[in-house]
Order: sequence, then structure tokens, then C-alpha cells
Amino acid sequence: MSVKRTKRGYQVDWRDHNGQRHRALRHSKKEADQLHRDMIQEREHGVLPHKGKDTLGGFLREWEDATYPTLRQNTITGYRSAIRRHILPWFKDVQLKRIDQRAVQEWANHLTTTKHLAPRTVQYNVGILVSIVGLAAKYGMTKPVSRGRGGIRMPKSQPRRVVPPTVTQVLRLADAIDPRYSALILVAGFCGLRQSEVFGLGPDAVDTTRHSIHVYRTVEHSGGAVIDTTKNGKDRYVTLPEHVELALEAHMREYPCAGFVFHRQGHHLDSSHFHRDIWAPARQAAGLPTSVHFHDLRHSAASIMAAAGWTPNRVQRELGHHDPGFTLRVYTHLFQEHEDEARESLDEAVRQALADAKRRMPEAGVEPARVAPDDLESPASTVPPLRPREDMP
Repeated sequence: MSVKRTKRGYQVDWRDHNGQRHRALRHSKKEADQLHRDMIQEREHGVLPHKGKDTLGGFLREWEDATYPTLRQNTITGYRSAIRRHILPWFKDVQLKRIDQRAVQEWANHLTTTKHLAPRTVQYNVGILVSIVGLAAKYGMTKPVSRGRGGIRMPKSQPRRVVPPTVTQVLRLADAIDPRYSALILVAGFCGLRQSEVFGLGPDAVDTTRHSIHVYRTVEHSGGAVIDTTKNGKDRYVTLPEHVELALEAHMREYPCAGFVFHRQGHHLDSSHFHRDIWAPARQAAGLPTSVHFHDLRHSAASIMAAAGWTPNRVQRELGHHDPGFTLRVYTHLFQEHEDEARESLDEAVRQALADAKRRMPEAGVEPARVAPDDLESPASTVPPLRPREDMP
């Protein structure tokens, strides 16, 4: 690779990673040096020069065809919204090879300071863009962009303290809502099922013999597709309290349906209809603020489990989180609220152990039997006495 001055300007001469020779002319030395550096980096990353002129907007369909078949409809809907609102307005006509760390960082700063998006929203949008550029890099069309240490600096998000509805508020909601959905509120508030999981719950999933619910099917919020999997792709068994079990049995007797426990004229519930016509009026009738969302019932279940003394691992399995660390990050305060109870139980355990140990000790006033010195065998007594060597002076 070289930069040579000619009568027409500065000529950049280089070979790509396949050994093919290329030349380009620039009017200034600065532009030529920049192109020279870019070609070196692109050759190291295997970027094909003839593809480097493709724009992100032109490559987007190829990325969608390769990515969307493996995603759920809810995820696809979120991706399309983010791309339409934030990514395309900024990068649609930008060449892929121009989307580097600096360009993405400037865009992320714009989303934070100008658009005033929440840190998690900025991270979400940057993640989608990094995925698009990453696939283009695999095809030799650009260089990869990384996040994290040494990559794009993301705004820090402050963890939101979860204030779940109390047991009394959950019961008030169950009384205020349409009777066809009273048991639904109890399942969400005491068992911790997600809305999509409650909507997809079938009669065969309620096991009154084992006092559990088999969570294996969901109904997508967008599109209403019924999918035989959960959010994390794993089915699970959820503990069924007696109060909820009796409510479910009564509900299924009164509103029977072969496909769904909670239904609307034999069909699964629709998210928009449920929130607008059922949930919102019930929340108002129960005297709860509009800031209380249906998903907060899941937090109520977590608080009840923590109060029952369940470990984070057990709560994670019941709620279907992907790992216990996520459960701890979200519900740390719930477990901390019961530290006094845990300390008291530990104190009681120590007191009991000390009492047991004292009972095993000899009674007070009775000295333990003494052992005669001759009966004691120490290591020193078993070693023969040292004798002076004859050759010593």
C-alpha cells in the first residue's frame, strides 16, 4: 500500500485481502492518508472494497431475512419500531463502511442528550444497530462495531425500585374485575405468571393433584399468535396455592373451554381489548393509580415468595427468569426486607446449638476424671534417649 503524489492529486494504491490491486485518487494529502488507513483496516477485517459502498438502508432487508425467522413476533415488532423511529433517520443513506465506533457513539450521544431517551432504550437501539453492522461485517462489507469495555460507551441506567401491589390490593382487583377474570388476577398476583402465559394457560396445564401449573404456552401481545414456548424458551411448573386452586376450579366449572382457561367466547384473550375494556376499569374501581400495570402483579407474587423465606434460586425457578442473578438485581430489596427475620432465626439456631452443647457437657460441680501421668503417652516419651556418639569429643 502506498500514497503517491501525481499531477492530478494523490493516488492511493492498495491490495485487498484477496490480493486484488486497487487505486483511487484524492485531491488532498489528508484525504489520501485517511483512505490509506481505512483500506489497511478493512483489509485486516476482510472487508471487500466493491461492497463497501452499500448503505445500511439497502442492506436492511438482507439482515431482516437472516434475523427475523429466529425471533418471536413481539421481538420483531420492537425491532421494526426502533429501526423506523431511530436507526433509519440517522443511518439510512450512510455507507456501511462509514458506520464505525465513532459514528455509533455520536448517534448514541444524540439519542441521550437530544432525544432524551431512557438509558435502556438507548442500549436497546444500539444493540440492534450493532447486530446489523455485525452481519454486514461477516459478509465482508464493513468492520464490526463493539459495545462494552473498549467499545461504545452507553448511558448508565438506574435500577427501578419495584413497589408491587399488596395482597389486599390484589384481592381488591380480583373483586372489582369482571367475574370471568377474577381467577386470572389471582394467578398473576400469587403465582407470578406473565400476561402472555396467563392468556395461553390451558385446562390441561392446571394439575390439582400436584398443586401446580405447567407453564409451557404463551399468547403473543402483537398478532395474538399462540406459541408452545415461554419467554425464555423453557417450560416450568409453578406452585399453586390452595386459595388460587379453588378459584381456578370454580372458574373452569363456570366458564368451560377446551383450549383456554381464560377466554372470550372460546378464543384466547386479546391484549388490547383486555387492557382497555377489562383491566383499566377494574384498576379504577379498586382505587389503584394508573401507574399500576398488569405486570406489577408478577412483582406481588415475588414479594410473597420472598416473605415466605424462599431463596432467590427458588423464586427464579418459579418466575421463569433466565438466571438467579437477574432475580437478585430486580428483587434485591424484597430479600433485604426480611434480613431481620433471617437474623433472628439465625440467632435462635445458635442459641439452640449452644443449649444442646451445654447439655452434653459434664454436670456442674463434677470434675472430669483425672488421668495419671504414667498413663499419658506423649511423643517425647516414645522416643529413645539420645546417647553421646563415641566419636564425639
